[in-house]
Amino acid sequence: MSSRSWRQLPWTVGINLVAFGAHLCACGCFVYLPPMLRKAGFSEKARGVILGMGPFLCILGVPLVGAWSDRCRSRLGRRRPFLLGLGALLGLALAAIAFADLIFAPSAHGPVLAVATIVLDFATQALLNPSQSLLYDLVADVDYGFSVYSFSLSLGGLFGYLLSALDWTGTALGNAGQERAVFLLMLIALITCLAVTSVLAKEKPLPPVKPTENMANGDAMRSPPPCTLVILDKAPQGGVTSNGLPVACNGNGPAIGEPGTPSHNHSTLHGAGVFITWHHVGSSKAKASPAKVVRAVSSALLVIVCEAFCRVFVVLPARAASSLGRIPSSLRRLFLFQLLSWMALFAHYVYFTDFTGEVVYHGRPEETASNDDRSRYDRGVRAGSWGLLVNCIASSVYSLTIQWRVTSRFGQRFGLLLGMGTFAAAMPGLLVFTDLASMLSLSAMTGIAAAALDSIPYALACLYCENSQEYFKGSRYTPGVGQCLALLATAEYLSQVILTLFMGYIFSATHTVASYVAVAVVCALASCYASTFVACPSPKDTS
Repeated sequence: MSSRSWRQLPWTVGINLVAFGAHLCACGCFVYLPPMLRKAGFSEKARGVILGMGPFLCILGVPLVGAWSDRCRSRLGRRRPFLLGLGALLGLALAAIAFADLIFAPSAHGPVLAVATIVLDFATQALLNPSQSLLYDLVADVDYGFSVYSFSLSLGGLFGYLLSALDWTGTALGNAGQERAVFLLMLIALITCLAVTSVLAKEKPLPPVKPTENMANGDAMRSPPPCTLVILDKAPQGGVTSNGLPVACNGNGPAIGEPGTPSHNHSTLHGAGVFITWHHVGSSKAKASPAKVVRAVSSALLVIVCEAFCRVFVVLPARAASSLGRIPSSLRRLFLFQLLSWMALFAHYVYFTDFTGEVVYHGRPEETASNDDRSRYDRGVRAGSWGLLVNCIASSVYSLTIQWRVTSRFGQRFGLLLGMGTFAAAMPGLLVFTDLASMLSLSAMTGIAAAALDSIPYALACLYCENSQEYFKGSRYTPGVGQCLALLATAEYLSQVILTLFMGYIFSATHTVASYVAVAVVCALASCYASTFVACPSPKDTS
């Protein structure tokens, strides 16, 4: 790292403050949210669905955010509108959780908490995509920029765990409760980070384009043609089923009849891509009873809900799978590596505290367990939290002081192999060395993998976009940098969904949470093998 890079360090850290704030909120909030959902009366299956919806929405939504930010022509620039919009969404979720008992009725606390948890999970992860794209746009040295980005994420996790671990009940801020104090502090930190990054990020907006050119460039993310529906007081023959519901509509035209230009006695309603037309009640040409109006409106709303459901769970996944098949092979190999690596890392993050409580400290969390067993389990969970804290510290130090030296001298592939190889070597040690000092040391070793995954794959994606003629050779589809970064983020979200689906069955078959170690090691070794196929420049090119 040159002296100029060190001089630019404060500015680069300021650009990455949004990533710092998002990760601070993610790490701090999800220490409290699972227990809060449990206190609110949600079952284990319901909690699993709620905590899995955020990553699922990210799989569907983040590629759209990346594509739209590449083409955004706002006066604020391409990335800042999305930073501010997603940041506002995250802030609303934090405020809803912090002040739910003051704003909503007690009966609404559960639904509000569930919705806010899903929104918070989605926003904290989706916010990272425009932050990464902004880094590529503004920082000349991409390797250096993403090293600082990785440092910011680790530092955000460190402060997030600290905020949630400190006891705020004895302070003026904690008079209303520990949870409200923590969420309020995170809201203040998020607003500060958004403000600083928005001021420091001097983006140049894209020039405006003609409508014809804009239509030509939107083929990748163009919405399907709108579905048209006409609801009449008297249904045409064959237009409505026997129970009063309209026949299914397709994406190419109307479901019932072919509407002309709406006249003065027609009303229109737009929703979820559906264009609905019906006659005004009381008009001279059509008079309908209230029952018919209610039935017509209910039918229209049902079509809206059905189409929205189909688009979310059928159209968007199909379009995402189609896009994955069209992307260049170099990106597909990087996507596979990212998927396997994050499956290994997330398995450790999600189940490590449970492992330390049950296996290392020999505790049990069930209500049927003795008080001594539950106490040992709680001590183990706290020890595991310290292990994750040490992981963040090691990751931040390594990413800022060592990793850029490793990648500049030996190349990005060696950096990926070092990170995941160290992780695969450290994980079995958790089963052998069960004392606290060894556990903290092994947790620090796993921080190298976190630092590598938070920076090197994204730097490679930016390199691919910058040298598209070399890395996207022979491909008919050339994605933008926002889409490339979103694709890698999608691999990260998909790894969470896969783990959520299958780890429960593995634990049921093995009857021990220690089996997560074997899953993490297998995924880490598979990612090491996959890294040998990742397209990387030679060390001479990166120096």
